Order: sequence, then structure tokens, then C-alpha cells
Amino acid sequence: MQAIGQVRRYHRALWGTFLALLIAGLLSIHLATAVSADVSVNIMNFSFQPTPLIIPIGTTVVWTNQDSVPHTVTSDTGVWDSGIGTPLQKGASFKFTFNQVGTFPYHCMIHPNMHGMIVVTAGSAPAATSAPTTAPPPAIAPPPAPTVALPAAPPRTGGGGEDHFIRRLGDG
Repeated sequence: MQAIGQVRRYHRALWGTFLALLIAGLLSIHLATAVSADVSVNIMNFSFQPTPLIIPIGTTVVWTNQDSVPHTVTSDTGVWDSGIGTPLQKGASFKFTFNQVGTFPYHCMIHPNMHGMIVVTAGSAPAATSAPTTAPPPAIAPPPAPTVALPAAPPRTGGGGEDHFIRRLGDG
């Protein structure tokens, strides 16, 4: 009997260890993906979207060209450059990981009117936020409920005996 009790305790300990390791593994995977999540910037309509982009330190930004013409992603201060010699063709991407807090303006070397900005914060803020959003449109009141007009009562056609008949029924 004592051997059965020891086996049960051993099985409970194994299951407890297994569950603890499983939970720890899931938490570490979740934390690893939260820290190393990539944030996307689309290059479309001759603009970088979104801009400015606010991210926590350690975030990788991935620029993807959605336009039909080539573009570059070039830091104004020389921190990174996707390359003028091999610009990003439609569908191509460029990645850069921001490991320093600061504000990083950038541009397209081919189209100097295209500008963007990355703002890197020290904390683990939300994965990415874009430019301030506009306020939601004002709520529109629902239309008033339709009113139903009741038809007018038909004119009386009898000699008035109906009232007497109804009274007599009620009396009786």
C-alpha cells in the first residue's frame, strides 16, 4: 500500500514539474515575441505610412515598397541607408533595428519630397503608435421612429340601438 502512495506522489511531482516548465516556456515565448516584434511602414503614394512612428527601443522597423516605382529609406543623419545603388523595387523590404532612444528623420534619396520620422522611446510602450489620430466623427442621432396615424372611426349608421344593446349585455 505504501508503494502505491509513493508512485502517486511521484506522478504528481512529475505532472507539477511538467506544467511549471510548460507555463514558463509559454511565458518566455510570449515575452520574446513582445520585445522583438517588427513594426511595418508602408511606402505608398510617394509617402511613408505611418509617420511619425513611435516605438520602444529594440524594435525592428520594416519598410515595404508598395509603389510601382523604386524608393530608398535613408536616415537624414546617416544612421542607416537602404541603398541608392539598389533601391527598393515594388514588394521589396528593408529592415533596421533601433537600439538607441531618439528621433530619427529619414527620406527617399530618389524622391527628396518624401520624408518620415521614427521616434524611439526608452520604455516598453505599446508596440507601435502612429501620428495622433483624428477625433471620431460625431455620433449621428437615429432617425425618429415613424408615427402611425390611426384611422378615424367610421361614422355611425344605426339608429343608436347599438349602445342600448351593449348596455343590456353588460347589465346582465
